[in-house]
Amino acid sequence: MPDVVTGGRGHQVSRVPTRTRVLVVAVLALLAVGDVQARRLEVDGLLERARQGQATVAFADRRVAATVQYASPQLTSPTAPVAVRADLQALVRREAAGQVPALQRRRDQAAGTPVAPWHRATLRARAAYVRHLDARLARLEAATTDLSTLYVRRPGLDERLQDARDAFTAVAGRARAGAVLG
Repeated sequence: MPDVVTGGRGHQVSRVPTRTRVLVVAVLALLAVGDVQARRLEVDGLLERARQGQATVAFADRRVAATVQYASPQLTSPTAPVAVRADLQALVRREAAGQVPALQRRRDQAAGTPVAPWHRATLRARAAYVRHLDARLARLEAATTDLSTLYVRRPGLDERLQDARDAFTAVAGRARAGAVLG
C-alpha cells in the first residue's frame, strides 16, 4: 500500500502522521547531539592520555640523560678502567630499563582510550599516538642493551611524533594538539 494517497484536487496526503515525523526528527537530532558530545569527550580523553604520556616521555628522557651526565666523562672515556666503565654503563642501562614500565603503562592507557568505531579521525589520532609511544618504548628498550642508541637519531621517531601531531590537529585543532604534543 502506498504511503501517500492523492486527495482531492491533486493534493497528496501522507499516511505518516505529522507527530511521527516530528518524533523521528527529534530522535535523530538527539542522536546527532549525543554523537557530537561523545566525540568531544573522546577527544578530551585522548588529549589527556597524550598529555600524561608526553609527561612520562619527558621524565624518562630527563632521568636517563641525568644518569648519563652523572656517569660522564668516565662512561665513555677510553682511559677509565674497564670495570668502572662497565659499572657506569650498567647504571645507565638500569635507569633506562626502569623507565620502560611507566611508559608502557601510558602506551596501554592511550591504546585503551575508548573511541566509537565511526569516529575515524579520532581512531587515527589514537593509533598515531600509540605508534609514537611504541617508537619511544623501542628506543628505551634498545638502550637497556646498547647505550649507543641514546647517542644516535632513531629513524622514525620524529616522524611518528609529527604523524601524531597531524592526527591530533585534525580532531582537536592546532592549539589544543600543539599544547599537548608541541
